[in-house]
Amino acid sequence: MSTWLSQLLAAVIKETKLILRDREALAILFIMPSIFVLIMSLALQDAFREQGGIKFEIIIIDKDKGETGERLTEAFAASASFVVRHDDELNETELQKRVTAGDIQFAIYIPENSTQLAIRRAEQELKLSTGSGQTRVDEIAIRMFADPAVRGDYRSLVASIINRVLQGIETRLMLQAFSKFRDRVAAMSSVPIPKPPKQASLFAEVTDPYLGSDKSPSTGPTPTSVQVNAPGWGLLAMFFLVIPLASTLAREHQEGSLTRLQVMAAPTSMILMGKIVPYFVINQIQIALILLEGVVVLPLLGGEQLELGPHPQAIAVLSICVSLAAVGYGLLVAAFARTPEQATIFGATSVLVLAALGGIMVPKMVMPPAMQELTVISPLSWALDGYVDIFVRGADTIGILDKAGALVALGAICLFIGVQRFNYRLRHG
Repeated sequence: MSTWLSQLLAAVIKETKLILRDREALAILFIMPSIFVLIMSLALQDAFREQGGIKFEIIIIDKDKGETGERLTEAFAASASFVVRHDDELNETELQKRVTAGDIQFAIYIPENSTQLAIRRAEQELKLSTGSGQTRVDEIAIRMFADPAVRGDYRSLVASIINRVLQGIETRLMLQAFSKFRDRVAAMSSVPIPKPPKQASLFAEVTDPYLGSDKSPSTGPTPTSVQVNAPGWGLLAMFFLVIPLASTLAREHQEGSLTRLQVMAAPTSMILMGKIVPYFVINQIQIALILLEGVVVLPLLGGEQLELGPHPQAIAVLSICVSLAAVGYGLLVAAFARTPEQATIFGATSVLVLAALGGIMVPKMVMPPAMQELTVISPLSWALDGYVDIFVRGADTIGILDKAGALVALGAICLFIGVQRFNYRLRHG
């Protein structure tokens, strides 16, 4: 028994010395998880508060200049979740384009004479209920626009607030019209005083513009959660290639394999390209399988089908650019990692940090404003925005060139630095 304990103690001491010898890996083991926890805690702090700090910008186009616009402005301005702006110069067509492009999260369009038409409709409801037989004024349509990338429950929330305000206006206008009509009828002794009418519908019901209704047709394909989740987790898988790529390169450098190849007159750039090309191909297979799963497998299991949008060539372009950034980052990590353990620990935790910061683990819209500003530093955020633009907003290749260009630039910089670093390490050991 004592022999077994002494052997165990010796093994523990040996492994402890090995761990303590690699100080960089040991530091990464504690520092990177701390950074990850810090980012996730800050990103989710408002989501767990009783009154969340999520803020949406809503633009009100008030062509009416009457009570309808005033009441809607007051309702949204009183909520801590909305920032209200007015831009009466926009017409419906321009507004739709800007919202669909993601420049505006929410917008309300109030047509001219909405309040006056509602008053006339209220009076006609009363006259029709007492047999006057006048032609009805159509329900007044207050239009709601929403960024298709915004979650459906948030769109429904905005629609419910609008409907609640409109119902309040309806009630007041109906009572006002009834009071006037009753006074007029009371002066005529031969006509009985009418009873108050039931609640009339002066305004058309406002619904989620991507669900539509018989009165308000859908403005486009219904956005689904899979259109964000599928590319999001696909991106995480693509960037996780940093682990096998970086650890393999670090191990081969540690064992001297790369040095022996260089002695055989093989250029460093050619050696590294031979390593990263297979991972580039693996990336393309990864994203293709994930998209295929969203299109074919999920509906068979009762889930929502992934709608790829009308421009498949844009998906191919963006996927290539994402893979260039991912393999470039993997090479960069490998170039600075001195041991396979450093490469594995730093590669995995850094990708998780970039994913959390990029809106893959936590939707960017629920992050505090300061955290939302920080998401621009994550390449996974650029890529996710690009896929959302294609799937949800129907963007073509031109529409995602800014994100694709940024990813290519990042990949090129990482590859350049990585190659230079490997050259330096191979020359100086």
